[in-house]
Amino acid sequence: MAWPNPSDQAWELNVVAPLAGLRQLQGIEDTDWAQRRTLQVGNCLDTPVWWSVADGRVYVLVGEDDEVRAVAVTIPLSTVHEVLALAEKEPQQSLHPVHRAHGANRLPASQTRRPGPLLTVPVPGRITWIAPGRNGADMSALTTRPRVRDAAKACLAAVTALGICVVMGCGSGGRPVGSPARPNPLTGIGTAGRVLAVKIDNVGVAQSQQRGLNGADVVYVEQVEGGLSRYLAVYDSSHPPGQVGPVRSARQTDIPILAAYGRAGFAYSGAIPGLLPDLERANLRDITPATASDLFSNGGSSPTYILPAQIFSRYHDLAQAQDVGFRFGPGMPGGTPATKTNAAMPAASFTFTRDGARWRIAVDGRLTSLTTTNIIIEHVQVVPGKYTDHNAGHPDNEVFSVTTGSGTADFYRDGRVWHGRWSKPTDTSPTRYTVNGGPMLLAAGETYVILVR
Repeated sequence: MAWPNPSDQAWELNVVAPLAGLRQLQGIEDTDWAQRRTLQVGNCLDTPVWWSVADGRVYVLVGEDDEVRAVAVTIPLSTVHEVLALAEKEPQQSLHPVHRAHGANRLPASQTRRPGPLLTVPVPGRITWIAPGRNGADMSALTTRPRVRDAAKACLAAVTALGICVVMGCGSGGRPVGSPARPNPLTGIGTAGRVLAVKIDNVGVAQSQQRGLNGADVVYVEQVEGGLSRYLAVYDSSHPPGQVGPVRSARQTDIPILAAYGRAGFAYSGAIPGLLPDLERANLRDITPATASDLFSNGGSSPTYILPAQIFSRYHDLAQAQDVGFRFGPGMPGGTPATKTNAAMPAASFTFTRDGARWRIAVDGRLTSLTTTNIIIEHVQVVPGKYTDHNAGHPDNEVFSVTTGSGTADFYRDGRVWHGRWSKPTDTSPTRYTVNGGPMLLAAGETYVILVR
């Protein structure tokens, strides 16, 4: 198609998003386009949509990330508040609404990814284009960037008078002049990449077979059946480690934890039959021996390993790292000295000992090569899960750690400890970590989150 002439055409931006995803826009005023703090909410024709505030208005950007964008429009902040008001009126069971603006050339219903109620938000005014060469936007650059050009044309078929400014692509650097790269919200170090979570074994001989845990941005430690433990490690594409594993099966606890990450990749070896439909419904890209056997070593049989770089190379639609609640700072006032701490599950134990600038980790009484920068001991309810495993010839309930709600937490950084709280109102919300009502500032680096009673 030819590029549209904004003087005589109207277009419509269709954003497909889970209802809970739209509610993440409650944090829109905490974003900052100049500092690359954005929210990833929804998609347009299977392309991620990013939201951020600049100069009192909201930028809505369509692209694989918020630096190389195909299309961007601006809308008033009041429009986002209107979207939130409409979303709050929808029933909780409406999981997949479509946000539509008022205008012509609506995206056919057959092209929306999932059916759901329509949230129609009219915005006054017509689109005006930023001419080539102004403000770093150069339409001619699209002719040398086929991927961006094609994405722009596809999305423009669904763009209407949602705002007053449309930006077509970027310069060769993919970033406006003078704008810094968006820092990684999972570590506070480097730039944000796409997200992959991996379920890693932590029982018996697997502890000596582990690979890649020290390359994770975040490691969640979960209780599983029999009081044992298993890791859920989160990686990003900006610095993937080598081999990761041994990869093991998913658990019910993983789904609400990963809901806050957007449509991340999730690599696991399998799951009990009852859990499989829940995993299919979750907003995750399942990566298993059943769906991508060539990405798993040993034919997917234990011990099996993956190479994150291969997964990131194959799956380009994985969610970018986004705010899941961590806050970082060079220092945190208060706290008391602490050079060692323990966390225990019924049949697993973890000891963290300060060693220079890091914490060295012993598991089940054995010192390992694992280290971390921060430790969060998050006290949660551990309750009977929905499903019971009979693979061992006897029933083992797959317990469920409740990470949506609120509770107490202990935070360790720089050889000190702070006692505070965690809160997460919905599965897709970031987890808010606080001390005396204010944010807990972690040291820039990796974080272990241990989920215990």
